Amino acid sequence: MSNKINGELNKIVIPKELHERSKRGIRKAKLENQKRRIKNPLIAVAVIGVLMFGASSVSPAFANTLQSIPIIGSIFEMVGDHGLKEADKSGLTQITNEAFSVGKSSFMIREAIYDGSRLSLGFIITNYSNELPFSNASFKIDEMDFYGGAGSQGKFINNTDYAGVISFIVPNELKRDSFNFSISFDEFNGKKGNWNLKMPITKIEGESFLIMDEATSKDYKIRMKKVTFTSATTEINFDLTEPINAEELNQIIRFRLYDDKGNVLKEISAGGGGCSDCENIDGKITLDTSVQYEPLKHIPDYLIIEPYISSTSENIDELRMKIPLKESE
Repeated sequence: MSNKINGELNKIVIPKELHERSKRGIRKAKLENQKRRIKNPLIAVAVIGVLMFGASSVSPAFANTLQSIPIIGSIFEMVGDHGLKEADKSGLTQITNEAFSVGKSSFMIREAIYDGSRLSLGFIITNYSNELPFSNASFKIDEMDFYGGAGSQGKFINNTDYAGVISFIVPNELKRDSFNFSISFDEFNGKKGNWNLKMPITKIEGESFLIMDEATSKDYKIRMKKVTFTSATTEINFDLTEPINAEELNQIIRFRLYDDKGNVLKEISAGGGGCSDCENIDGKITLDTSVQYEPLKHIPDYLIIEPYISSTSENIDELRMKIPLKESE
């Protein structure tokens, strides 16, 4: 059942006008499913005050929703990846408690973390009996439609209740330090309707380094722009020029990343967006690309990026770069 649930995010429908834009360069992010990496998760009892923030401040319907939500510890600690767990341990989680009920079932966004690139939401569904509702949802950052990639992982915490994390890769043109993130559902647990959640989101602090290096091969060019370290991720941002039909040619490239000790950083997600004036120039397209990796406890003296062909794992030696970290102004 868990495999079926974790596949539902692939059904998210991007509006037609945004899908056309995506075909010009926006790629869906890929988020590795972490559900099988959880060992002996413990359902910790949380302080009731985290959920029950005063009966006078909530409506009776919302109070009933809260009462139906299982009281557990951090969802990020329970089902999140390494970066989310580290950010949660650092006290960077925002508590949201946005919820609605449909019959005996309830849905709540309990917590959020946004590091300037990835927005992750921890949620709980009580009396869960159908499918994840996100395939029948639309998303907005402030008043702008969200069109980035998304992925999820989660698990049942008892026979009827499900806890999970959904993560969104925010395109560069939608990034900002704070915003309102809205989710509108038109179906939940098999029932049609209209339910809306809106939550303020603030970016956690990080340290960024401007990078000016570039490398070129026969078919590709990489121009580094920025490396950012937060408690949740290590992110590299660069312009990637590649054949406009790279996907058709099965020549999509990915990027291994190493620290200055030779340790490989685990990739979490990746995405890129094109631009209207950089397409089909000599048969190539330039993508504003960001790749997110697991966080580092200490900022290294340098990183090494090692591009390779995804389908064959063959390294592109001309594009391998040592990235010295220079503090941005």
